[in-house]
Amino acid sequence: KKKNSKACAVIKANAEKCRLEQQVHIERKDARQAAAVLKQKNVRIDLLFVDPPYAAVDYYDGIKELIDQGLVAEDATVVCEHEKEVTLPEQYEAYTQISSKIYGNTAITIYEKRG
Repeated sequence: KKKNSKACAVIKANAEKCRLEQQVHIERKDARQAAAVLKQKNVRIDLLFVDPPYAAVDYYDGIKELIDQGLVAEDATVVCEHEKEVTLPEQYEAYTQISSKIYGNTAITIYEKRG
């Protein structure tokens, strides 16, 4: 959920600095609303960042929903930020955990499609 306008402004500015403004699509909506917009525009997600409020582990279920809806590209990378105490599954459909690192109290887990 990136409803916060300041956060969206920072993301947009970073995309512009990287000259990626044509490839980055920002929606100030919750995940389900944004998914509906992407589906309507026939957009596939190449790089999915999942960074829910730390106590809200049910947000990770949205990854499977996005995959099931065909919104995640075949060669996509899924990056999840979470508390180090939270254990995410080894797989979301065909996307397999390729890395999980702990940085202080935070963990970053990365998935890609294998096979």
